[in-house]
Amino acid sequence: MPVWLRFILVFCFTLRIAAPTSHAQSDDGKIEAGELIAKGSKLLAKGDALMKRKKADKGLNAYAEALEAYEASYEAYNSPQIFLLIAIAEQKLSRYLEAMRHYETMLSDSSSDKLKKEAADAAIAGMKEVQKFLSALDITVEQDGATITIDGEEIGTTPLDGPYWVDPGEHIYTVTLKGYTAVEEVVDLERGEQAERQVRLLALPITVVAEKDDDEIPFDTVTETATPSKTTLYASIGVSGTLLTAAIVTGLTARKRHTTFSDMDLPAEEREDARKSGKNFSLATDLLVAGGLLAAGYGLFSYYTSYKPAKERMAAESEQEQAELWVAPYATGNQAGMAIGASF
Repeated sequence: MPVWLRFILVFCFTLRIAAPTSHAQSDDGKIEAGELIAKGSKLLAKGDALMKRKKADKGLNAYAEALEAYEASYEAYNSPQIFLLIAIAEQKLSRYLEAMRHYETMLSDSSSDKLKKEAADAAIAGMKEVQKFLSALDITVEQDGATITIDGEEIGTTPLDGPYWVDPGEHIYTVTLKGYTAVEEVVDLERGEQAERQVRLLALPITVVAEKDDDEIPFDTVTETATPSKTTLYASIGVSGTLLTAAIVTGLTARKRHTTFSDMDLPAEEREDARKSGKNFSLATDLLVAGGLLAAGYGLFSYYTSYKPAKERMAAESEQEQAELWVAPYATGNQAGMAIGASF
């Protein structure tokens, strides 16, 4: 932003600062704000001069003091146009995202006078410079009224007014709407990148639950006992078989390498290579055999401690559920006979 334009704006802020947004703001606050703005602008100019003389530390300190003065002026007299000066100071301090937020806030002010026009032009120019150091995420959602959150901060509901500016790097955005499945995505943005995302939310399935009459008794109720799972047994057999098969292969290979090593007619280098590789294959065979035996042992352990007891328990329960027939003699007074009964 040109230095002369900044001083013109400062002069406008001091003499013709926008009308107060509340009657509670007094003339004293307006005067105090004008003094703080003048102080901040002097510090901003001082910072520019120090930067030109390559005294960066002192220049940054001057910018920071200018920012404090502008912030204090807004507290004394909260005119939205003061955000322009705050944004300029933040931009000087390389606080680009904060500067962008204040530029946007100032431009969203609904007042429309000459001062607003001058400040708006300066804000737009400042935003173009700040955008070079930021990234933007423009999210378009097919459904209106969806809530968009970026990095845990709710930024608004669709449709949004243009892109949302963020620092370069990784960000997470979510789109939620009642009755629809939420969408979440991680995006990694480069400096100056403006990414666009188009989202179409999918409606949640509707589940209809029929009301149950408490007086209704089912005609037939079938109780099914779960069959013990054989997955562990099959897995142990499969693993054991695979490991032992591999052990056979490595064992044969080790034996073949040993035969090569024992052949004294072969060159010493080839025999030494056969010795080393044969040793490795032999070690692998031992490990595979041990693994296969462990897998088989675990399968047997699972069979006797889990599967077999569950199977026996199911058989016992099944026998109890079967019909029982019983026969018993009886004698009462001058009568005698056999009583036959059954339970179902």
